[in-house]
Amino acid sequence: MKKRFTNIILSILMAIVCFLPLGTVNEQKASAYSSAYNGEDNTIYYFTDLFPTIDANDWAVTDDGYDFSNYNIVFDQKKSCASIFNDTNSVKAYFSGFGANCAVILDFKLYKPNPAVLNYLFNHLKSFPQNCYTGLITRFSQTELLGLNMSYIDLSIFNVDCTMMKGFFDWGLTDYRTSKNPANTYNGTVFVLDKDIVNCTSEIDTLEDLLEEYPFFGMFLEVLEEKIEDEMLTLELPAGEEYNVSVAVQIGDAVFDFKDLLNGFLLEGDSIYTLLYNDANDFDYACAFGFWQLSSNFYDFIWDTQEEQNYDLPVYAYLADPGTYSENGISVFDVEYEDLKAYPAAHGYVPEIPEKIPFLRSLYSLLN
Repeated sequence: MKKRFTNIILSILMAIVCFLPLGTVNEQKASAYSSAYNGEDNTIYYFTDLFPTIDANDWAVTDDGYDFSNYNIVFDQKKSCASIFNDTNSVKAYFSGFGANCAVILDFKLYKPNPAVLNYLFNHLKSFPQNCYTGLITRFSQTELLGLNMSYIDLSIFNVDCTMMKGFFDWGLTDYRTSKNPANTYNGTVFVLDKDIVNCTSEIDTLEDLLEEYPFFGMFLEVLEEKIEDEMLTLELPAGEEYNVSVAVQIGDAVFDFKDLLNGFLLEGDSIYTLLYNDANDFDYACAFGFWQLSSNFYDFIWDTQEEQNYDLPVYAYLADPGTYSENGISVFDVEYEDLKAYPAAHGYVPEIPEKIPFLRSLYSLLN
């Protein structure tokens, strides 16, 4: 669905919530302020920065040796969580006020938390008066979180499969070609990605380095390659013309400074036309992808392109944060987790997470 989003209001609200003085925290309620939780006992509180590895369907009654029907399952999804996990005071303020016999599970796919802050948080959760059981699920390896004290963590899954997000890229790329591109092609398009998908912080970052550090970037390129291969089966290019696409990302603090990741060119300018027409290449179309909320620079780029330059830039966003709508916001085609999760199964993007059932069985044993 195409909607108009604004970053500003939600950013202000997050800043207020995440920097409340410790003295103002309501100890009767976990300060994540989820409307589904008011401090009751027997709650499983599941925090994720992208989508839940163990979702609502997984907690349902099954034949796998557990029954969570008597527990309150609370999901708290926030991509913009850096300020929450920035220091020990912030996490203590956010994760407090749990009732008896509760579990807190953290699921990180985008944000790489500081192991020292996690150690403090898990110790805080396991200590009186919280006395919570704790779980950690993450796409990162245990080696990448060096210094993590596993004695504070009751249950864990590392290197979790995030293949499901290929479904988001497949959905966006398919919609772009079939309904947003006037020529029904990827040819002649530059794809612009927000920094949660790939963050190029240095001019010397190589494509290989970025693919190793940002798995969602690799997923995007894999799906794009599959789509182009399918298109090439029926596309007839004019004699002498080569198929031409690229992927760009903002670099530095300037809104219109980019790096063409496939060709290695640095592009500096003051509009979308910096990407489309430059000394290195010429493109006919542009399309953008990101995880909401978008980074401030990326949002500014889209705003300037759509509103100031009146360029019809298709933007596809996965709603990892609740969307805030405004008539004056940017125009975005968005998809939420509940809408997306059925898509991968139909297109072969099914994650393999065999650890889920043992995780749930063990958690059930702890709580009972």
